[in-house]
Amino acid sequence: MKPCAVMWKLLTGFLLAAAGLAPAAAPAASVPAAWDGVWTWTFTMPDGATVKPRLALQVTNQNLTGLISFRPGSETSITEGRVDGDRVTFKVVRERNGRRIETTYRGTLHGAKIIGEMESNWSGGRQVYPWEAVNQATSIEGRWGWGARSVELRLEQNGVLSGTLFLEEGSFPLRHGRYQAGEFTFEAERQKEGRPYTNIFQGRLEEKMLKGAIHRLFDGQTNVNGWEARRVEK
Repeated sequence: MKPCAVMWKLLTGFLLAAAGLAPAAAPAASVPAAWDGVWTWTFTMPDGATVKPRLALQVTNQNLTGLISFRPGSETSITEGRVDGDRVTFKVVRERNGRRIETTYRGTLHGAKIIGEMESNWSGGRQVYPWEAVNQATSIEGRWGWGARSVELRLEQNGVLSGTLFLEEGSFPLRHGRYQAGEFTFEAERQKEGRPYTNIFQGRLEEKMLKGAIHRLFDGQTNVNGWEARRVEK
């Protein structure tokens, strides 16, 4: 670059800065949208009851808002929600038998999981419990439906994939279930004309859909058909 061009560039930058017209600084990094969505986990209450809480989160800048429910119809807004990088904290306040029940959640984002702890005075004194929530968008657990309304699939992931297939003629437990890296396989067997009729489901979880194929085994023959199921919202 010629000396005069260099001088002109420096002079232009100086004049712009003096006039307050210098290029704007890069905007602050926004909080990743990975926090947004519905999170679920399994929790054993101090009274021995097992529940599956549901937490819907939304982040705007560093401010965290959301609703939590331990049972259908028990939605409560979270308070003091805050996101700091990969860490999150918020509180849930309820009334129980005239007592103020306050629970504080603290966790760290690990991919599609939040791993941390919850501290509560539910049983009187303050107790700390482990907390591990899974983003429902990446969780295969829940209710899935397709075709006729009477057809439904309910899946659970507790180490192994299990669940029940509900059809017009009855309900059938799943077996040989496996879910890993977004891919699943499981099968259900029922009777047809007095002989075993096996359906093997294979595919991938994509957002709110299961996409894949059903392998139907009957009387020594195998038929394969494409299959899609949508998550049944609670």
